[in-house]
Amino acid sequence: MLSRSFAEVRVCIFTSGRALGSHIIDISSKEGRYQYIRLLVDWSLCEWHQLGFDSTVQQCQGLNCWEIIVPPLSADQGDTSNPSTDGINIHAPTSYYFSKAYVVADLLFGRHTRCYPATSIKPAVPVSSKISICREVLVKDAWSFARRNGSSDGSDIEDMLSSNPKFNDHLPKIICGGTVHMDSNGEAIADNADFILGELHSLLYEDEDTRGHFYSHTHMAMTPIGQRLHDIGSVFELIIAVYDALKAHATVLKERNILHRDISENNILFRRDESGNISGILIDFDNAVDSAAAQSYRQPICTGTLPFMSLNNLRRFDVSHIVIDNIGSAMCLVVWLGIWRYFEHHYLIT
Repeated sequence: MLSRSFAEVRVCIFTSGRALGSHIIDISSKEGRYQYIRLLVDWSLCEWHQLGFDSTVQQCQGLNCWEIIVPPLSADQGDTSNPSTDGINIHAPTSYYFSKAYVVADLLFGRHTRCYPATSIKPAVPVSSKISICREVLVKDAWSFARRNGSSDGSDIEDMLSSNPKFNDHLPKIICGGTVHMDSNGEAIADNADFILGELHSLLYEDEDTRGHFYSHTHMAMTPIGQRLHDIGSVFELIIAVYDALKAHATVLKERNILHRDISENNILFRRDESGNISGILIDFDNAVDSAAAQSYRQPICTGTLPFMSLNNLRRFDVSHIVIDNIGSAMCLVVWLGIWRYFEHHYLIT
């Protein structure tokens, strides 16, 4: 968006998580007019990578499903000592197939994250209501706000799972996955912010801390596969699922100093075993940070999911996110789901 006032122009951009404004461009000067015209030209001419085109997700013609390519594990993610996991080569891209999204990215604000229950076996016949895809893994397709040259917490979680097998059912296990690279003029790039924003990138990202972040596009194949808390059977089972997730979070925090920072309805799932017993799963560590660093860390965007954020983080997004904020988010989640179930039972059903 361009805001003009006589000879002054200010450029503003609104993303899913924040709003940025540039310094004033003085179009009464030669340099200002050049910058202004260049912006208009850059916005008029674009290529596939500037539109965010993702060639790693393609529809399978005649099969009523889609193929998504998941990158191999990087050196800092998962257990790379074993080159194959359940027949999947973690050092090579893997194709998975899905027919529907478990979580959709249909919100105007917030992180764009989608999840697909998928299989590594390509369907031989068209998928239908009678012939469904066998759910083998959950593929997460996300644009996460990350630090450039930052490391993933995946390796820390995998190490903890190997030393505490009892938490395998309560935390995600990464089968394969990593950063999605896009083709741009024959070059594979992971950060396409420079291409999409063009001249805006230098105008809007002036401070060093903001410039040190970008939206990282990742595909991750994970297990176990859970269900949303909205589909749980009773309040008692809801409490068990949330308790399991918080217990897993406490263990991750104690043993690996990882602070989740986004306890919300989509990040706690449940699964039911063959005996019908419920267990909770804590997922999505995209916003996780080292708990010691979190005391002084300031992220230039709001961290967490708005309805479940603590009062401390709602008032100011640039304050430290601490353990008590996660506990507050869990309390908000239980109240949120309790009200939703009451409304559904007393108003929607009747």
